[in-house]
Amino acid sequence: MSGFPKMGTAVPKMSGQGGCFCGRRGLPKEWVEQMYADYQRLGSLAKAGELHGRTRQSMFHIFQNHGKKMNPKKFLPVIKYKGRKYTMQKTCGRHRYLRDTVAGRGKGNVIAYLHHVIWIEHNGPIPPGHKIIFKDGNHLNWKISNLEMLTNSQQVSRTATGHNQFTRSAAKRLGMLLDASSAGKAMLPIQRRAMENPEFVERMLELRREKNQGTKLPPPRRDGMITEMTFKPGDGIIIITGWMEITPKLATHWLDYNVYNRKQSKHKIVAFARQIRNGDFVCTHQGVAFNDQDELIDGQHSLKAVILTGIAIQRMVTFGLPKTPPGKNFNTIDVIDAGGRSVADQLKISHGITESGPKKQICIGLAGLCHGARARNLNVGETLAVLKEFEKSIEYIIANRQKQHGLRQAGVLAGFAFAHAALGAPIEKLFDELNTGKGLMPDAEYKKRHEAGKDARPIEHLRQFLIGDQSLFLSKSLNRCMADVTLQVLYAELHKARTTELENVPIGAKWFANKQKPRVEKLAAMFRSVEKNES
Repeated sequence: MSGFPKMGTAVPKMSGQGGCFCGRRGLPKEWVEQMYADYQRLGSLAKAGELHGRTRQSMFHIFQNHGKKMNPKKFLPVIKYKGRKYTMQKTCGRHRYLRDTVAGRGKGNVIAYLHHVIWIEHNGPIPPGHKIIFKDGNHLNWKISNLEMLTNSQQVSRTATGHNQFTRSAAKRLGMLLDASSAGKAMLPIQRRAMENPEFVERMLELRREKNQGTKLPPPRRDGMITEMTFKPGDGIIIITGWMEITPKLATHWLDYNVYNRKQSKHKIVAFARQIRNGDFVCTHQGVAFNDQDELIDGQHSLKAVILTGIAIQRMVTFGLPKTPPGKNFNTIDVIDAGGRSVADQLKISHGITESGPKKQICIGLAGLCHGARARNLNVGETLAVLKEFEKSIEYIIANRQKQHGLRQAGVLAGFAFAHAALGAPIEKLFDELNTGKGLMPDAEYKKRHEAGKDARPIEHLRQFLIGDQSLFLSKSLNRCMADVTLQVLYAELHKARTTELENVPIGAKWFANKQKPRVEKLAAMFRSVEKNES
């Protein structure tokens, strides 16, 4: 079939990464060279692996398989004392005490640290409940004159700072953090720690949500609005908007209404907090918004950044946006910041659709089959329209799909969903055969027949292709092509045909489309009208 790698052929080199995962041995040479150059530059498998989204072990095996030399291992300096070797032991992220490289690692000998050995030689055994410390704090200065024995309590009292995590209650710490008074200034160290870890604020909000669970909240506060404006577009909708000063206390109050929103991005919160603290967070037309059900639908990240910094900001705030615009099949939140929220995010958050990512990709494939060309950038309304027409079939395919890379390819799933919507049960049987291999030739037997150029069932060709190495190169751009291939396989199976290879022809797609003309023409018209308007 044209434009498609045949089974048993070598995998072609790829000019770009394209998001495909090709296995450790199958990586193109230029990729390996770049990874090795980064390893040489950074001097660490772990750091190079982090740069390329791989583990340290994965990077090691990649270089090993390609004959790359590893950097010599860096050993810590060794100190010899009376025939024994001691090296620095790493504790608490630092190299601290000199430890015997052998003693103390087994069950017999517990004397491991050099400063313990020195003390015992001069003063005898160390009593229980006592520690040996370095007077000058230098752990490499192990002379007896620099060593001192203290009880555990003496050692703690000497090194204690007077504060720990239990000296103030969590409620008091949070209250001081949110307070803009002088007490809040005393909490700047906590604020700095919070900026490094936004989960601090998220945990506080979780506690508030638990406290408010089952309680009907009053409308969100909007006192103090500057230049308040009211807009009445009709249908009983009243939208109020204006500028407001958002303090940490007000931001915390508003986040109590953050019940249907996308998952927070802690990196975005920290970026906003950094801008606020540096004075770079400027006023724009974008702001905070609530719908007519008093739900926060925009601005959660900036509100959390206000809490992190403890600094008030000025923002445009809007109340009363309709949750669902009159006569529309989508919600207002779907079109807010659409560049930041993916369609899958909007389907999950606003419409409660599970498995929104795979369903979105299947809907794109189905739209292309109805339209007769590859569909791109479906919005929420278009995706919901496709989902409604093929809902039962999509739910069946999602519920019964395999997790293996090739078998869960969106184009294949879209082809099966399209055929299932037309015929139902016969397609379910073929889908089960594809996923499980039941009733099909064993892999070894199929390979022999295929290499000999003998024919086989089309579903056998498809399964062997999808579980083979070639499927690793299937990307989103091939979804439409794979949908056509899948429908041709199903068409051939229903007509009892046998083939020598997979076929990329539109006969099957047209045949299944004719079986469900009203549905196909309805969706095709929607995309044709969009093309006409865009032209």
